[in-house]
Amino acid sequence: MIKRKKVKRNKEPLKRITTMLAAAFGKLKTIILTAASGKWITKIRTAISGRLKIIIPIAAAVIVLAVFAGLMLFTDVFTPSEENNPVDGNPADSPVTTGEESPQITTPDPPATGNQEPEPDIPGDGGQIRITGHTEIRFKPGESGVWDIRTADNGNSDPLILLLDQYDEVMYYNDNGEADMHDHYIDEEIDLNAIITTYLEAGITYTIEVRVYTDDDSIGSCTLIVSFIPEEVRVYTPIGLGSTAITEDSWFTFVPDISGVYEFRTSENDGSDPYMIIQNEDLSNIIYDDNSGGGFSAFASVELEAGKTYIIEIVFYIHGGEGSTLTITHISS
Repeated sequence: MIKRKKVKRNKEPLKRITTMLAAAFGKLKTIILTAASGKWITKIRTAISGRLKIIIPIAAAVIVLAVFAGLMLFTDVFTPSEENNPVDGNPADSPVTTGEESPQITTPDPPATGNQEPEPDIPGDGGQIRITGHTEIRFKPGESGVWDIRTADNGNSDPLILLLDQYDEVMYYNDNGEADMHDHYIDEEIDLNAIITTYLEAGITYTIEVRVYTDDDSIGSCTLIVSFIPEEVRVYTPIGLGSTAITEDSWFTFVPDISGVYEFRTSENDGSDPYMIIQNEDLSNIIYDDNSGGGFSAFASVELEAGKTYIIEIVFYIHGGEGSTLTITHISS
């Protein structure tokens, strides 16, 4: 008790804090004793009254010591020391090293996912590949233009070709080459190889589906050949409204004088069976038709612009026949 009194005399702030705490406890005591009534409350009141004189100074001392210890800890943590003070230019504000250079960690690029397009089966400049059974071949032309796709060396097999665009939509199909499926109109032996000749755009991956059939359901085989047809091989003949006789595969240019809807129709001839492709001047396809005109007649109704050049391609499935007649009519402006 003597030491406690000495601390109070020597440190005025502690004395003031103790006095304030004692006053607070005194008020609390008065409130409790005033509100209390009854015998059991009287007993508690007597007990509290006898102990508050001891509890108050002890509680005050504990609170003061706790506050003092907290202040000392706060001062020690936030006061910069001499050996770790960047203001004095000490090396303490430089990165700490261990004598060895830390290894550089490089995160490798993630591996390629399955979204990458597989490599084509035939080079962009064309080529050939041996086919056994039903097979799908990927082909990405290296040059826009007319490409010839055909089978050969089929033996006794009967191959069929389907050409699909980048959306897996069938563009063209062919079974028996120039005779196509009309072998009953040919007296001579039919070549069972398939042929498709059409415009393909560079950079687009096409699918060539080859189905090889045999009479005995065995697995047949053939050779698929893809080749580019240079443009100079074609001869483009200007054509106007009216009818034009055609006896062989032909390419025409047509420049409408008036913008509007035009109809293109070939005469029905089952001995030649022509199909028709109408293209823009850059050889991009506008429309393809085989037998929409009834029977074996090709037909197309297209809206064209005046002064622009359009390409009309007429190709016969069966060569050596009577040919056909192409008629162009302006329907409306």
